[in-house]
Amino acid sequence: MAKLKNVTIIDVRSAKSFAEGHIPGAINIPYDKFNSFEGTEKEYPGLRKDGFNYVYCYELHCNLGPKACMKFASLGYPVKEIKGGYNAWIEHKYPVATK
Repeated sequence: MAKLKNVTIIDVRSAKSFAEGHIPGAINIPYDKFNSFEGTEKEYPGLRKDGFNYVYCYELHCNLGPKACMKFASLGYPVKEIKGGYNAWIEHKYPVATK
């Protein structure tokens, strides 16, 4: 997979699900971690303001991805949701990484 500049991929699924398989190069910020941060001053390690942050969760009907996008966007991070989440990634037979 080609490396993209100024792009971070964020998996908001549980740490256990992330360890079992994730999009290569993704970082894991589980819902309970990003949801517990309050205020606009908190920085999220790994997220970037100088590019794009692509967020995904479990599947198309999972609401963790949209919630994360709203939270990160409210703090000034440019975000986009990967529609269909990890399940869509698997269905398209894209590469998977494991811990």
